[in-house]
Amino acid sequence: MNLDNVGAGANAAPSGLDDQAPHARNATQAPGARQLAKKYVILATPRSGSSHLVDLLDSHPQLCCAGELFNPHGAALRKLGMRNKDDMRLAGQAPLEFLDRVVAKTREGDEAKECFGFKLMLHHDPRMIDHVLEDEQWGVIVLERRDLLAQWTSAGLAKKTGQWGSGKKAVNPDQSDDPEAAKAAEAERLARAAQIKVVFNAQKFEQYCIRMNARYASIYYRLGQRPYFRLFSEDIDASHQQMLQFLGAEATEVQAPRPRQNSTSMRDRIKNYEHYVKYARQHGLPVK
Repeated sequence: MNLDNVGAGANAAPSGLDDQAPHARNATQAPGARQLAKKYVILATPRSGSSHLVDLLDSHPQLCCAGELFNPHGAALRKLGMRNKDDMRLAGQAPLEFLDRVVAKTREGDEAKECFGFKLMLHHDPRMIDHVLEDEQWGVIVLERRDLLAQWTSAGLAKKTGQWGSGKKAVNPDQSDDPEAAKAAEAERLARAAQIKVVFNAQKFEQYCIRMNARYASIYYRLGQRPYFRLFSEDIDASHQQMLQFLGAEATEVQAPRPRQNSTSMRDRIKNYEHYVKYARQHGLPVK
């Protein structure tokens, strides 16, 4: 199988689930807990398709993907039963100890999966970024989005609609005591969101592109010759089998893709669309 997505240091065969070397920081194992065969991390930026990737990996019978552990407002901690003051305080004060606790919790029970992973945003705790980049026992998947305009406008829409960022938060049915009411509220939010647009600002967009490119360049520089899997959100489904091979997991069918949260047309996303069109033509960008 072609592994073009694998980084420069991948001339050595990726470790399989059965041949992972012992880790220098083994998580505390609960009595009767299954041994962990491999660990991996997804390094990503917001609105890069990382939620879809987490769902895709977590649906695999061998792979646990815990999601965004270092986001106190996310669903990952709630699903683990760890969204409480003590665990959240530990995550901030001693993130490595907190991560060990999470790993140990996922090892409990007969249904524990062989491989543990989680998502880490590039703007999250720099101590955790340092840890996963310096410890080669962690398999690294770097997720990017080629279409930075789509990513930038998606981030703007998410802030305007309260999906994340400051202001009123969207209601997640998985986190509500009344899932049906939460679903209705989310449907209403999506209906309102369809009428909301962002204002295209060339300077802000260019600054965003510089920031994204710099963040990823720093990660690739630090990875050096170490094996990693580079993935673009536009290729998540097409690269699924290659990614599983990198993780040492068995091949599986790709699950149905997530429904798109926003229209892909910039006319539907950008309020001053004609201003964007003029900018796009001046800079040789596709007019969407």
